[in-house]
Amino acid sequence: AIAEQIGVVIQNACRAGVCGMCKVLVKEGEVEHAQPPVALHPDDESAGYVLACIACPVSRVVVEA
Repeated sequence: AIAEQIGVVIQNACRAGVCGMCKVLVKEGEVEHAQPPVALHPDDESAGYVLACIACPVSRVVVEA
């Protein structure tokens, strides 16, 4: 993940969007998921949460982990 490449530590277990451990809130910017986020409830997605392990930034992104 890009976050790991720059030294940001985000909890994870599966790296496939299945466990949900990497759920973070996007405060600014936009991401797209590389695949459907299985472990993300639609209410969380509506609130701005993403799964960092399968999220790809579309613009500059600020998250709250």
